[in-house]
Amino acid sequence: MADDKTVAVLGTGIMGAAMARNLLSAGMAVRAWNRSREKAESLAREGAEIADDPADTARGADFILTMLSDADAVEEAVGGSRLTPQGAGEYNHLCRLGGERMAETREITWDPEADRRIKRSPFLMRRFIRKRIEDRVTSRGRTHVTEADVDESASMYRQYRFK
Repeated sequence: MADDKTVAVLGTGIMGAAMARNLLSAGMAVRAWNRSREKAESLAREGAEIADDPADTARGADFILTMLSDADAVEEAVGGSRLTPQGAGEYNHLCRLGGERMAETREITWDPEADRRIKRSPFLMRRFIRKRIEDRVTSRGRTHVTEADVDESASMYRQYRFK
């Protein structure tokens, strides 16, 4: 396995399946889920584990990749309490590649102090760091970023010194 990392792939349509195949060929463990299970089944023949629901897919994964059709599908799969940090693993990373209208259905707000701290990061990295923190918060079913979220992410991005 490539560094023994597990990637949860939510959505195995044309693009999600292709990404899952590339991850498998790179030696990563892939756990896949799709609303239509038969679309995910072809990946089992190539070495992917097929899960019955998004939470099972994400449980213990190092990375969660969503390739879903729209904001409603993303919300259904990762929103609310269905996909929690306890289910996904304490140090997971969420990468939303589909359903980019997520911001329309779920506005993210920031504590003023958390926002001030992010503004201390280098300008060229600020947007990237902000998005990663927001992804972690939304993957936990929340819509508000606190200083604790910034503290948690600081270890991942310590080279950018935004404390």
